[in-house]
Amino acid sequence: MLEWILSSIGLYGIGKRENVKAAALAWVPGFQGYVQGALADAHDKEHGRKDRKWRVVALVLDIISVVCGLIAVVIGFGMLGEIIELITEYVSAGAAYSAAGSFDYSDISELGMDYEQFFGRFGASFITLYMLLIPMAVVESLRSVFGYITLYKTFDLCKPSSVIATLICSILFGGLGRAIALLIVKDYRNDEVFNDEVVSDSYEKLPAPEQAPEQAPENNNF
Repeated sequence: MLEWILSSIGLYGIGKRENVKAAALAWVPGFQGYVQGALADAHDKEHGRKDRKWRVVALVLDIISVVCGLIAVVIGFGMLGEIIELITEYVSAGAAYSAAGSFDYSDISELGMDYEQFFGRFGASFITLYMLLIPMAVVESLRSVFGYITLYKTFDLCKPSSVIATLICSILFGGLGRAIALLIVKDYRNDEVFNDEVVSDSYEKLPAPEQAPEQAPENNNF
């Protein structure tokens, strides 16, 4: 939770400053990659590079990741329900048989089904979930690599002098390190503290205009 709050504050602050459309997505779990991609696009535009549509790629990867995650959750809950129902039937049958005589808990046939029927109860869901994990792993790997590229560009847009240090911090300390680094560089733009209300001291003040010397009044007395 702390990681998400800090990273959201940092990304939203940078995105708002750079006029990123839908910068508020920084507060939506799973869609921070879009804002980070948009900042990478702003970085490339400032350096005169080709527009690689980082934000579009990030949005596509975010959507795929969220959809796969939701499907996995639905399948997982379905499997959990099947397992709980099966255990309930197993325990109930065991109690009934124990009251009447004997019940062998090691033999599934006591429930009136063979092992094929037993695994068929949740086997399809398990196989679907397992097959879903493969594309999810690929997508998350792409998101990770893509995320570090756009994160580098984001840091370079804000504080180029410490871009390597902040990137290493993000890699070594994971999500929390990334969140703290974003929070630190949030108020910088090209190594200067960004503030719309205060003029930077690096700008020279224009000298006050010189006043023309006063002319003596003309003497018209002849």
